[in-house]
Amino acid sequence: MIGKIYSITNYFVIKEVNGQMVILANQNGQEIKSNLETVNKAMQSADDFKSEKIVTQTQFSEIIKENKNVAMSIYYQKTNTSKSKKAFNEELTTWKENVKEAFLKYGLSGLDAFAVNPVLKYIPGEMRLIKGYYPGGIGNNGFFPFVDVEDNYTLKSEAVNPRTIEYVIVNNIKYIKK
Repeated sequence: MIGKIYSITNYFVIKEVNGQMVILANQNGQEIKSNLETVNKAMQSADDFKSEKIVTQTQFSEIIKENKNVAMSIYYQKTNTSKSKKAFNEELTTWKENVKEAFLKYGLSGLDAFAVNPVLKYIPGEMRLIKGYYPGGIGNNGFFPFVDVEDNYTLKSEAVNPRTIEYVIVNNIKYIKK
């Protein structure tokens, strides 16, 4: 064994801590034991950060590309979902009835809430915190593939739109959208 070279590329979730002993599960669900000092010195956390930096949307793309295969967290908005024409028209009809009722009951002041809440032709994507790693590459739509390590060991890749990122945690720094 002396003189042989070894390598490991794994992504772990801490399952248990007993004093200085830690039980980790890798991306395939296999458990290993390690000591806390090794975890703290040799591994990068996707959760912990020691400092914060304000960055632009463009800088998010650069940060992700520069940290290929490094554990990180990304908080972003998932893709919007189009409504069916029928669902949109039903919602629009209800909205119009509510506007009419508010106007008759409260006059112009009753319309304020409707002015800032229009009927949309889509359902806005929900905000999502994903933890895993960027394996490299960019899709034709400009989205980053990102492997979700917490997704029950399926290693499913999620498409992340860099224009919807609110923050990224990588290498002990939390990068926050300007």
